[in-house]
Parts: sequence; structure tokens; C-alpha cells
Amino acid sequence: MLPELSTKFPELRQKLLKPFIININPNVVSVVALLVAIAAGYFLWQNLLLPAAAFVLLNGFLDMYAPKTKRICTYIPVKVFTYA
Repeated sequence: MLPELSTKFPELRQKLLKPFIININPNVVSVVALLVAIAAGYFLWQNLLLPAAAFVLLNGFLDMYAPKTKRICTYIPVKVFTYA
């Protein structure tokens, strides 16, 4: 879904992220996004849906923000390596 939205509305991602761009290491953003995702899973496990939804939205925002810190504005799929 993300690649389709990025191709249809490339300016939407830039407009959403522009106020939040600061000079930070993208790996730090990715680690924070991972911790937020773990917290969202914990809240879902505890059946606390409102905090879980907030953390899922925050995780989505951080996942959008990390590539922007690398100056990449397009979706890059991750290649999965398989062993024969």
C-alpha cells in the first residue's frame, strides 16, 4: 500500500514530514520506531486499545520519518535473501 501512495502522492509525504526534519541519525529513529512497535504490541496484549492505536500511529510516523533523514523520498523495498 505504501508504494502506491508514494507514487500517487509524492508531495503528501514531503508536506507531512517537512516540519519535523532535524539532523539526526536515521538508525536512532529506526531503533525508537522498533521500541514504539514493541510498546504497541504490549498494549494490544494487555487489551488497551487506545494507547495501542496511538503507538501504532506513532510507529507509522517514525517509519516514514527515518528515510527522510537519509534524504530518500521514495519507497525502497527490502530484498530478501534466500539460500538455495
